[in-house]
Amino acid sequence: MDNLSSPEGESNVFSQKYRDLGFRLEEDDHVVNLYYKEQLVHRFTIFVQPVTLHKCCEEYLLNGADINIVVYFKGCKYELAELPYFDGTKEDPLYSALAYSGENRLCLLQWKPLEAWCLAVELEDLEAAYPSVNVSDARIKELHDKLDALGVSPSIVKSIANACDWNNPYDVQIIHE
Repeated sequence: MDNLSSPEGESNVFSQKYRDLGFRLEEDDHVVNLYYKEQLVHRFTIFVQPVTLHKCCEEYLLNGADINIVVYFKGCKYELAELPYFDGTKEDPLYSALAYSGENRLCLLQWKPLEAWCLAVELEDLEAAYPSVNVSDARIKELHDKLDALGVSPSIVKSIANACDWNNPYDVQIIHE
């Protein structure tokens, strides 16, 4: 999967720069897995855009490759074993990450994205596609107005840290005792 191709057949859209730094891609059942030195960094749908892959690599490098994230939820301590990844659909967005509980049980933590994040992502997608797709100026204005009302800049999508209330998972499931 190192030769992720664009729809136009252009190969090697995943920059050599990131390969040289230790990133690699693998395709697995309609999912593209991004790894950094054998550590799973993120999962994307098979239709991931190269700019999204590069953005994820940069953010991962900026935030440090070592995962040392602890979440306390309902009186229990969870140490993340991987960075949260997008694990939902456009209609039902969700982020997930494997973690170990204080009792050393493997768990799956899940978060729902914040409303402002969802609005900003939709706005970014619409503005990136506009005017090549039939998007009304009214919808773009409506999204800007909603973000303004929430006191949030559309630039919040530049960091995954703004996607969810990471200290309050939506759900915790025990995977293995």
